Formats: sequence, structure tokens, C-alpha cells
Amino acid sequence: MVGLRKADILGSLAAWLLLGAAGGHAADDITEAPDGRREYRGQGLVMSVTARTLGQQFAFYSARGFPEDAVRRITQRCFLTIGIRNERNDIVWLELDGWRFIDDQDREHKRIRRDEWNALWKRIALPPAYRATFGWTQLPERRDLHPGESAGGNVTLAPPPVPFTLAARFRTGDDGSGPVLQVRFDNLVCPKGETL
Repeated sequence: MVGLRKADILGSLAAWLLLGAAGGHAADDITEAPDGRREYRGQGLVMSVTARTLGQQFAFYSARGFPEDAVRRITQRCFLTIGIRNERNDIVWLELDGWRFIDDQDREHKRIRRDEWNALWKRIALPPAYRATFGWTQLPERRDLHPGESAGGNVTLAPPPVPFTLAARFRTGDDGSGPVLQVRFDNLVCPKGETL
């Protein structure tokens, strides 16, 4: 029995060391709330992800008076509401270009960038007030988060037909040359098939 405990301890220590070397996180670091929000805590970072339903997207933007055409286009996309808080003693760099949305076949699923939304809104002549409101609801493309700072907003993508992983990377330090933090949210699903 003592030998078994020693083996368990050594095995756990080895797994912990491998995890640290890979810059990843253990599945135990992510909790799920009843509302579907998943939260990661580790590496001095708190990050949450919530997949929004079509009904939530419809209700939010309709309630703010968005034209029907804009709301229809919004509800054709997958919205992930992201929250990030830096609890480290150095800067954490939020850079969406370093994030990947991949399925179990390592297929990349395209994130819709802020400039792509802006081009769409221009093409359909969405009034500037609605463009500003929509922009306010999106996660910044790039931002430095100082100790204690938070950022939040939506990241959008074409809805993947299968569960997918969000693999997020964060550079750290004043010039971004510190350790790279990596966080994975597996088995994310974009709600679909909801009647609006």
C-alpha cells in the first residue's frame, strides 16, 4: 500500500512537471457553471468562455434596435463571450491572432475579425450608432492587460458543425518576451437549431 501511494505521488508529480513544461493546463483547472459558462484559473490568469445561443444573440441586439438584416447576419454566427483577468505581476498580452479554433481533426475554424464585421456593416449601410454598439460588444483584437486588469467581449466565428477547441496563447512581460501562457477549452459547441 505504501509503495502504491509512492507510485501515485511520483506519477502525479511527473504529470504536473510535464504539464508545466508544455505550458498547458490540467482539466481540473476548468470549472463549468450551470449556465454553461466555463472558467479557467491558473498561471495567474482567469478566463471564462460562454457559448451564446441564437436566442440570446437575437434578444440582445434586437433590444438595442438593430435592423432586422443586421440581426439576421449576427445570428448566423457563433458568439463566444470571453472574460479575462490578469492576476499576475506582469503584463499579459491579449492577441486574438494567436488563438486557434480547431476540431479533433485539427481543422481550423475561422474567426471573424473586427475589420470583417466593419466591412459587412459598411456594405449593408448599418448606421454608425449600431456599428459602435456592436464594436463595444466585441473582445479587443489586441490589448495589454496590466496586473489586475480585465477585458471582456465576444469572439465570433462561422459555426463549426462539430465540437471544437479554443486554444488561446498569451505572451507576457513588458515587451511580450516573458513566458507564454496557454489555455485550452475543449469540447465547445455553438448552439444551433433554435427557433427564433
